[in-house]
Amino acid sequence: MTTVNLFTRPIFKEGALTANNPDVRRFALAKAMDAIDLGAELGAGIFVMWGGREGTEAHAAKPVAEALDRYLEAINTLTAYIKERNYHVRIALEPKPNEPRGDILLPTVGHALAFIDRLDSPEMVGLTPSSPTRP
Repeated sequence: MTTVNLFTRPIFKEGALTANNPDVRRFALAKAMDAIDLGAELGAGIFVMWGGREGTEAHAAKPVAEALDRYLEAINTLTAYIKERNYHVRIALEPKPNEPRGDILLPTVGHALAFIDRLDSPEMVGLTPSSPTRP
């Protein structure tokens, strides 16, 4: 399993694959493709995508419908990339409510499943759900 960090750099402060700035989205997509390449080279069959920065703190910051369309386009691009290279990799979305955004785009398993159903290749995308820990 591999993943990519699309959240700690200041450039991703308002999102990566859903950022309002198209240059930020392109940079994020390139980082994800590089991580997929590395994972495939090392034999990883799962590429995890945590969307914790993909959301808003204020609804005026980003049109949510547009942001979801951007995320859809990005995941479609990544699945096409995987197919073109004949990698044996599936994408796993990791929904986590309120981490760190106040209003994350895909906060729950239900939201993510509905999103996956809209993809061009939904069979290539699944989930890696998290459950709350207990002390």
